[in-house]
Amino acid sequence: MSLIVSEVYDALIEAGTSADKARAAAAAIPVVERLATKEDITEVRQDIARLEARLDKKIAVLNLAVFSFGPAMLALLVKLVFFP
Repeated sequence: MSLIVSEVYDALIEAGTSADKARAAAAAIPVVERLATKEDITEVRQDIARLEARLDKKIAVLNLAVFSFGPAMLALLVKLVFFP
């Protein structure tokens, strides 16, 4: 248990709650260290935006390659199949 949760547990015991109920109630409280802050979420959003930009660039290059070389590859295959 973290410091805050153990304080809640101790307070519940002092108030007369059974140990099992106090433990369950204290465990149900989220541990502050595990919660995301606004800054954490903002940073993750910025990371995602950077990744999206990089992927967009890579997809654009891939599309250019497919549409540039695609017809040439098709023509080569047609020649090889029909005109050996």
